[in-house]
Amino acid sequence: MGLQQLCQNKAWQKYAQLKKNAESGEIGKVGKIVNSMIRFNHQAN
Repeated sequence: MGLQQLCQNKAWQKYAQLKKNAESGEIGKVGKIVNSMIRFNHQAN
C-alpha cells in the first residue's frame, strides 16, 4: 500500500464520516450537493 493510496483511504474515511454526519445533521443540503457532484464525477470518468 503506497503513501498516496493511504492518504486517499484516510480522505475517503473522513468523507464517509462527513457524509454520515451530513445525512443526520443540519448540513444535509451540503451532503446532497456533494453526493450529486460525486455522482457526476463518476459518470464523467
